[in-house]
Amino acid sequence: DHLNAGTLEFIAEGPGGVVFIGSSLVNEPGGVVTGFGTVDVSGLIGFFNEGVLSPSRFSMDVGRLDWIGDFDQNASGELIIDLGGALPGTNVDQVTVTGTATLAGTLTVVLDGGFDPPNAPSYPVLTAGTVSGAFDTVNLPGISPPLCLDVVYSASAVTVVATQAGIAADPQDQLVCEGAAAEFAVTPVGIGNISYQWRRDGVPIGGATTSTLTIDPVAPADAGAYDVIVTSACGVNTSGVATLAIVTAPPGDLTADCEVDDRDLVELVACMTGPGGGVL
Repeated sequence: DHLNAGTLEFIAEGPGGVVFIGSSLVNEPGGVVTGFGTVDVSGLIGFFNEGVLSPSRFSMDVGRLDWIGDFDQNASGELIIDLGGALPGTNVDQVTVTGTATLAGTLTVVLDGGFDPPNAPSYPVLTAGTVSGAFDTVNLPGISPPLCLDVVYSASAVTVVATQAGIAADPQDQLVCEGAAAEFAVTPVGIGNISYQWRRDGVPIGGATTSTLTIDPVAPADAGAYDVIVTSACGVNTSGVATLAIVTAPPGDLTADCEVDDRDLVELVACMTGPGGGVL
């Protein structure tokens, strides 16, 4: 293994600009790995970050490090990302990994040169063949309200997004026939990690944690006032209240629409018709 306990800077770009590491590279606690370009750690195990990894390019804070092989950051490791614009590797730090990136430890994002991200852009700060795990701690700077930064994970990327809290559309009142289905929906403002908790008469509903709430079939006991608590990185918002009112089905209503009409007759005939078209 190659061990680093000091400061190790890679400079590798242009045609053939690859630094080849014949075995695994371990950045020990207290060590710093920085620089830009491509580093090949595919020989054996890959790159282990137990210290600080901070891409940079010469005197600039922003850079890009491309790892050929696997990347593993443990609980003591820290990845520092400078965010100074919209172009990955140019004014946003970026780490790419051809193999698996196994994540733990800390992600720290620093705004570079007074940059203040606008609403809704995404900054892919780490991409990999496969992303496994997540950072234990994420340190994000504040930006101009009502915006905030959040971190989103996918199967192949870690992305920093600028988002905001709020609710764009509240759930609406429902008047539903007993036995039919009722559905409430909320539309949040922003992107990123958003969670939901629906309530009836102020009491949380177990398992109701998506942007829609479906009650099928409804019963008189389901009547009440419904709202939803929407939580994001920017804060917590509670929707307006929507009322669910239940109408009791009259005798002869077979279609749960609270009306007795031709459709109920069709349903009755279908129930009375046996195999071959005979009447039961």
